Amino acid sequence: MTNRMHCAAALALMAGTIAMSASAQSVPLTDRPHYPLGAATQSLSPVGIEVANIGSSGNDGIVILPHPDTREMHVSLEGSGGGAGGQLKVKGNWNIKENTKGRSETMTANYLPGGLIEVSFDFHETNPSSLTAEYYFQGALVRTEEGLDPNPPGGPPTLRVFPGLISGIALDLSWRYYPGPPPRHGYNIGGPGWETGMTVGGTVINFDHVVLTAVTATPLVDSISSYEITTNAMPSFTITGETMTLGLACSGDLNSDGFVDDADFVEFAYAYDQLLCP
Repeated sequence: MTNRMHCAAALALMAGTIAMSASAQSVPLTDRPHYPLGAATQSLSPVGIEVANIGSSGNDGIVILPHPDTREMHVSLEGSGGGAGGQLKVKGNWNIKENTKGRSETMTANYLPGGLIEVSFDFHETNPSSLTAEYYFQGALVRTEEGLDPNPPGGPPTLRVFPGLISGIALDLSWRYYPGPPPRHGYNIGGPGWETGMTVGGTVINFDHVVLTAVTATPLVDSISSYEITTNAMPSFTITGETMTLGLACSGDLNSDGFVDDADFVEFAYAYDQLLCP
């Protein structure tokens, strides 16, 4: 058997196993580095990591450095506040392929009069071709919107939520990397009392969380480098838990889409024919 046939067989075997190697695991809050931002302070409490001394600048908060192989990350956040005029911002900083300058994406929750929460998303630095929004209610997918404009006229894509029972802030804020073609990455937002909302596309439906992802024609994002949470909506908040799904990196994943499959073998075979290192 030739070297190429050996490699083809190995890739075929890995395709059926490595794609399933990622596993979600709860991560101790002290396992990954956390650093205060702005004037904020952080301390361990019986509940979790408390971030305090938050002022009105909107620059106070915390930065989390995930594991370099993180594919998906959830941060459970609790705090009392969310009054009109307050803002909560989540920023994902990305490592980009081919050693180009890193990019960032942000999700901003603005608290308006009457309990309305307006969530906007800024994906312009990663330049996606479109957005996909998936809405869930009690664990079931109830609506999917595809082909959404990532840069609509008049401002960023916006989600409006009419909370029913939210007191303060109790959200599941997360970043996800979706492997496979086309590659996607984005945010998952939701929480107790999120029972009625206006979707990004404008339809009013019942949902308790939404996953908004950027769709790109070619892989651009390589991995997430840091995850920032800043706010002026409350004097303090607490990170009560973190969950990470690992498995982003794989030596056989030549195109970095999260899978070892035929697309990787095509890249390898071409490099082999040219006597190049893939």
